[in-house]
Amino acid sequence: MVVVRTGQGMANGRVMWQWLRLIFTIFAIGYIAWYLAAHSDELARLRVFTAMELSLLLMLYLGGWVIRTVEFRYVIGRLGAAIGSIEALAIMSATSLLNYLPLNAGMFVRARILKRHKDIPYALYIALMSLILFASLSASGLVGLIALFAHGGAGIWLIGDYHAGAVLVVLLACGIVAPIVVLRLPTGLVAERNLWLFDRLHALLQGWRRIDFRAYLYLCALAGAKVVFLGFRLWICLRVLQVQDSLLLGITFAAVSTIILIVNVTPSGIGIRELLIAALAELLGVGFADGMLAAGLDRVVAIVFAVSSGAPGLLYLRTRKMV
Repeated sequence: MVVVRTGQGMANGRVMWQWLRLIFTIFAIGYIAWYLAAHSDELARLRVFTAMELSLLLMLYLGGWVIRTVEFRYVIGRLGAAIGSIEALAIMSATSLLNYLPLNAGMFVRARILKRHKDIPYALYIALMSLILFASLSASGLVGLIALFAHGGAGIWLIGDYHAGAVLVVLLACGIVAPIVVLRLPTGLVAERNLWLFDRLHALLQGWRRIDFRAYLYLCALAGAKVVFLGFRLWICLRVLQVQDSLLLGITFAAVSTIILIVNVTPSGIGIRELLIAALAELLGVGFADGMLAAGLDRVVAIVFAVSSGAPGLLYLRTRKMV
């Protein structure tokens, strides 16, 4: 017996999910605020960014933004649609800013722009965007394993409390293997049956076939660069907290958090990402407070960069009546 959800039932499910996301967001931000207030002495270790550190941090943000734009243009080009560099930059910067709104609004705005102005169906857009997520999983797993083994050497299995090193090795390995297994699923596994769910899954599998193995490796290389850039950003923030020899740990934090937060529960992962990195820092012996403060500093700079780049992007799209 096949149960088909009604439109009203699906709408109710989406409303419930958005309420849960809102609760997660309020809880995460509230907990961080309470923790920082209760441990205000930890803030005394903060120092001001040097001019070189701040410049490097902004360059890393700019580099990540450019990589995401190249990634975006590449997958759109695989569909035979043309999109200019300036237009792509504007779309990515504007939607990155909108992702800080409830529902991760930027993702939906981007899909709508492509549907209206590039004639790209929503199902195909979702298929290709999911490929970017899979590439992020694969790249994060590989980069994270390299950084973790370089940091821990032969004693990788004993790093941190509760053998955290061993747990992270398994998690990172799963990040490499899982996308390969999913992408090798045959399209015939889900036949079209005139049912909403089966039709969407079939379209998803067909969309994945638009990217061959070499193209997937290219996406993995871009995703790996993004992870390394995020690792360097966290390293700079840890240096501001006077945590030494933290580059490999910063890259490990970036890789693991990318895998676990591959789908954002809160807008742009705000609050949840900071708590996750704090928990990882505690497990790996850096300290909960150091991890939270480093991730928090990175978030502050990220928001400043998102506003300063996203506002002009939105203006560009508005003047061309694309949003």
